[in-house]
Amino acid sequence: MLSGECTRCDTHYHADHESYTPPNSTNPHEVFLNSAYYLKIGTSLWVDRSFSNSLLSAMYNFHASASAYTQFWNDSFGTPSCQVTRRQIWQAFVQESIRSIANMSNMDFEATQNLAIDDVG
Repeated sequence: MLSGECTRCDTHYHADHESYTPPNSTNPHEVFLNSAYYLKIGTSLWVDRSFSNSLLSAMYNFHASASAYTQFWNDSFGTPSCQVTRRQIWQAFVQESIRSIANMSNMDFEATQNLAIDDVG
């Protein structure tokens, strides 16, 4: 994925978020874009929003766990060289949930950069 940087304000633009340091602060922030077409759920793994929406639907409507969805996905679509992990499925679930709620509230979710998933809440 491509990224860019504004030389004036030092904002970094990515496919799924923007990062910047607020004035008079040393803590960088990230703004997660509701309009993103792809979400980064691993070091080098990106998924489209159809994947994350179907995951969200399966977990809510079928009461599927992250482990069950991981097993389903890998058995149905995975190859020996391309398997998803439970952590990646959970990451997609959390990101899609946050973006869905933020979108319904007409806002983008903003957090401290590199916030641990356990600290989101």
